[in-house]
Amino acid sequence: MGRGWFLGEANFSTAEVYIYALRDIWRFTLFWTVIIFEASHLAASAYAVAVQWKNWKIMWVVPIVYMVVGGVEAVMAGSVVGLM
Repeated sequence: MGRGWFLGEANFSTAEVYIYALRDIWRFTLFWTVIIFEASHLAASAYAVAVQWKNWKIMWVVPIVYMVVGGVEAVMAGSVVGLM
């Protein structure tokens, strides 16, 4: 087979793969929701810290709070959507 995308030689299959089990669907949806929500909340907290850097004594809390809130939102949203 030809060259792989990134790591050189690899056997890539073009076969389609489906998820049928409810637990697998839920986990897949939950993991991707957490990844996307955490990335967007981290970007928003970085912007908030950059804009309000004058108040640096309490700005270190902002990313932590944003990440916790994003994680809670992601678990709730990913669970609802994954179980539908």
